[in-house]
Amino acid sequence: MRFVRKFSSKPKYGINHLQRLLFVVWDYILTYLHHLEPYIFHLFFGHAAESQIPTLLLVLAPALCFPMLEFFPQLFRHDQFDIVATPSEDVFRQNLTTFYKENLGIYPYYDPENTAVNGGLPQSVNLSQHLEKMSENIDTYIPDPKAKGLTVIDWREWHPLWGRNGHGKDRYRNKSRELVARKNTMLTQEQVNNAAQEEFELAAREFMLGTLRQGKNLRPNKLWGYYLYPDCYNYDYSGKLETYTGRCSDVEIKRNDQLNWMWNESTALFPEIYLEKELRSTDQARLFVLNRVKEAMRAASVGDGLTRPVFVYSQPTHKYGMTILSKEDLVNTIGESVALGVAGVIYFGGKYYATSVRSGCTALNNFFRETMGRYLLNVTTAAKECSQKLCKFNGRCLRRKPDRAVFLHLNPSTHKIISQKGKLKVRGSPGQAELKAFRQHFKCQCYNGTKGEDCNSATSVLGMWPLCFVLQLGLLSLFH
Repeated sequence: MRFVRKFSSKPKYGINHLQRLLFVVWDYILTYLHHLEPYIFHLFFGHAAESQIPTLLLVLAPALCFPMLEFFPQLFRHDQFDIVATPSEDVFRQNLTTFYKENLGIYPYYDPENTAVNGGLPQSVNLSQHLEKMSENIDTYIPDPKAKGLTVIDWREWHPLWGRNGHGKDRYRNKSRELVARKNTMLTQEQVNNAAQEEFELAAREFMLGTLRQGKNLRPNKLWGYYLYPDCYNYDYSGKLETYTGRCSDVEIKRNDQLNWMWNESTALFPEIYLEKELRSTDQARLFVLNRVKEAMRAASVGDGLTRPVFVYSQPTHKYGMTILSKEDLVNTIGESVALGVAGVIYFGGKYYATSVRSGCTALNNFFRETMGRYLLNVTTAAKECSQKLCKFNGRCLRRKPDRAVFLHLNPSTHKIISQKGKLKVRGSPGQAELKAFRQHFKCQCYNGTKGEDCNSATSVLGMWPLCFVLQLGLLSLFH
């Protein structure tokens, strides 16, 4: 596993001395990772029956925290994380690659000044030129044709469904109408609108489908999907938490059905479960996450063949700020997602981590070392034990009744989490009460090649995606 950084002469944050220090520390991390390569890839892509480890933990490092050396050793040598990486656009050969509008093909959009970039609209871009440029980008960022891992396409300027381009995305509907009106001056306003919607949605679909197909064709061992898809827009809790149910509206479920072409072509789904501060430590936070994950799992099972793995994006703080999640919030995000059967949780931090490097990184350090670290170890150990006892390591445990608030947690009477030489460890084994609870509240979702209540029988019927042979739960932390 070789990581390559492309150095840019253009400073990104206006602080060259900080960049230089980041590069030095990053090189140290890459050297450290190089020695872990066989172990990492065995965990990530080995067979569960061989490795007996259904849990994969990865951390995508917060680059701005690298200079804080008191933070770095504790987080990146944490025994719960198996892979360290970064979402930076100039770091290559990673197990999780994130593409943005600037570095994958020729993505059409309008900039903040309303200037068209690459044609501005999906119906104005040359798809062949896009795919040709995309091939060059993939060769640069993922040079190994046999590379494995996850590839996330983070395109957020417009949505492929006309009805979801409201608010700040209105310009794409307006520009589409202008385009039709210029070509067909005799059309009525209604005809212009209908034609504009048809042209936009058809072009958007072909553009996004072509991108997925090209990616899968060039790097078939990677899992490909779009960031923030699917969404169910269940944000209607503001000011009315008492009556909030978290349910995805019928309108949004129907719209997601219109995206079946995307679910069928994707090989992984990447929704988000970020919590706003209004949901802090409330049961409504659980309802918010529950329904978003359920909708993602529904989309993941669309069509014939393998069920696609779902990786939910979360973050260690509340949305739009640096308030660390409470213990209840961890249960309502990580615990809820794991109990519903997601393949992984990707931790992502945005611009707020860059605004206050020292205070932000110190808070995150304490959070990962104590509250977060202990909870991750609790959940992943319980998930492993349930997989072992119920599914013979050939499947993952998920709730029998998705809406019921039961979790994969260790029983404190049989397990203890201790700190030993700076590392958290679990002591204990599941007792009869835990095994009974596993069987009562959870069932097995068998991996490809197995079937039965305990996943102990061979089958030729396709089951979960092959990555999930070893992936009971993948926890990734992704920071800008």
